[in-house]
Amino acid sequence: MNGDGDDNRPGMRGGHQMVIDVQTETVYLFGGWDGTQDLADFWAYSVQENQWACISRDTEKEREEQQVSKSDFYHYDIDANTWTLLSEDTSADGGPKLVFDHQVN
Repeated sequence: MNGDGDDNRPGMRGGHQMVIDVQTETVYLFGGWDGTQDLADFWAYSVQENQWACISRDTEKEREEQQVSKSDFYHYDIDANTWTLLSEDTSADGGPKLVFDHQVN
């Protein structure tokens, strides 16, 4: 586990990504740094229920198990609980080069 989190909530971190789905009132939190390691966990927080749910403890491991090549651009399907590779190299596809410490809006 990471930081001071437990099985029911994410631990302390910085450099993570968060977005909100205003229609479902769900906040999604991905990864970050806990002061010791890079994190690849993925969480959902229900504003209505005031409760965290872990979607994935280790997205890196799950992608490796699905034999998907490492890349920098994926799509996560909330309903199907699956990751889909959108681009192996966004720069070659006309997008940005690899990005570090980026933000999600």
